[in-house]
Amino acid sequence: MKSAHRFSPSALLFLFALFGLLFPLFAFSLRASSSWHFNLPSIPHQSPTPPVVATSTPAGGNTPPPTSGGSTSTSSPPAGSGGAPSGTVFRVGPDEKGPNAYASPMALWSSGKLTNGATVDIDACTYTNDFNPDNGTGSVNIAASNVYITAVATTSAHCVKPDPWNGANPNHPVVALIKQTTSGTLQKGLWNIDAPGVTVDHIAFEGADSGDMNGAGLRIETDGTTTIQNSYFFHNQDGILGGSAGSNVVVSDSEFYDNGTGGCVSSCTHQLYINNGASLSIAGSYFHDIDVYGEHAGSGIGNQIRSRARSATISGVRDFDNSTAASYEIDLPQSGTIKIT
Repeated sequence: MKSAHRFSPSALLFLFALFGLLFPLFAFSLRASSSWHFNLPSIPHQSPTPPVVATSTPAGGNTPPPTSGGSTSTSSPPAGSGGAPSGTVFRVGPDEKGPNAYASPMALWSSGKLTNGATVDIDACTYTNDFNPDNGTGSVNIAASNVYITAVATTSAHCVKPDPWNGANPNHPVVALIKQTTSGTLQKGLWNIDAPGVTVDHIAFEGADSGDMNGAGLRIETDGTTTIQNSYFFHNQDGILGGSAGSNVVVSDSEFYDNGTGGCVSSCTHQLYINNGASLSIAGSYFHDIDVYGEHAGSGIGNQIRSRARSATISGVRDFDNSTAASYEIDLPQSGTIKIT
């Protein structure tokens, strides 16, 4: 019979030393492989006046207001946009004058004069109850394709400067605010997009409220690509709603706060819901505090992000319920291709 092998004292010391060197590396590998998180700074609990996520200079080339002169708005097509519009420039604002000037966005949308490939420069003012009312006349849509819509700085004497963050962000970027203060009088969305290639840049949407409890800040009802960037959606029954079979919705550097009705009353409402489409892409955006004010608290709640588009790509998104509770942070019930990073 062979005797059992014995390790010498020096061999045992070597093995213990080797184990002491390798174990921390092994433990770190386990921690790294078993956790998943965004490479973003942690966000503390937010108050009902949240910080803005889009802090870059507006892509429309906004310049500071001039020190003298009358109402002035300046912008150019977005840098690096790849197919930036090169057609007619429409100017929108309470003091804008001229053949392509309109007092408010809805005045332009309802005029029938908006042309394909146009740029729409909207003075960075508050446009209160400037939406298509639910009065049986049919919805007013943005019906021209490849239109770039942006906010621009202005010195207009009659401009009510918006501050969607209630003083929490004194250096917030230039935005135009589309605001509803009435109840149940909206048809579909504050803006309804009905043509492909529309870009919405530096626009804030507040208070969308329709009788069917499904009023949206932005309603998308078209195939093709709709781009939303550097924009803010808050206190709406839905932040963004819509989509059609061939739609591609692209959202970047935008913020969604307190959208939803607090429950599935006549239908479920969400911070963002694409109910049909080819694709949804969200990058660098911030979703938080769904339905803080709880219009129908206790009857269930919607999702931060919900999409039935056939593919979904979500990257660099911050998603925080804080003191609220979404049913799902991200709900993609019919997406065949999903990428979340």
